Amino acid sequence: MTGASVSNTNAYNASFPSGGAIIKFTSATNYELYASPLTADSKPVSTGTMAGSTATASGVNFTFSGAPAAGDQYVVAVNNHQTQNVLDTISQLRTVLNTPTNGDPIAIQKLNAGLQAGMANLASGANQVASAVSDIGGRGSALEIQNETNMSLSSANTQTQSAIRDSDPAEVMTRLTLQQTMLQASQLAFSKIAQLGLFNKV
Repeated sequence: MTGASVSNTNAYNASFPSGGAIIKFTSATNYELYASPLTADSKPVSTGTMAGSTATASGVNFTFSGAPAAGDQYVVAVNNHQTQNVLDTISQLRTVLNTPTNGDPIAIQKLNAGLQAGMANLASGANQVASAVSDIGGRGSALEIQNETNMSLSSANTQTQSAIRDSDPAEVMTRLTLQQTMLQASQLAFSKIAQLGLFNKV
């Protein structure tokens, strides 16, 4: 077997064994899909006939590089590395590594499938951790910027309050009176200049 891909999501979710599967060929073209592990009492989940180099079962297309023979069995691991907990992955890897193969081809296939699934799970977990660390770092930077902004606003408020609290009322009134006088003088000067306009000479 060289590859597998989900072709029908509904069929996959409805009938594909969640704990892994085994494809067993009953002839060069006919096959049966069983839930793993395969026992004498196992019932096939689905059956089918090869179409070229592809076998389709429970919504999954399996690709083969050579012609299978009657009695050939292939172990299929469920790819759940996007949602599986890292601690569960480590526990499963430990179980896989502690399971003896004793030269049994099916056991060796299960070992390889378990190791591949475990490595994929760990890689996905590492990516998730890296993404979380990056997200936390970004939030930390945003918090630092917000904290600096808050400190600047607090300092400005303190200075404003101090200026208001420490100001001399007499000095404030003197400045206000001076500004009002300057404004009145400006308005008077503007009115005088306006009276000297060109239209007043016509």
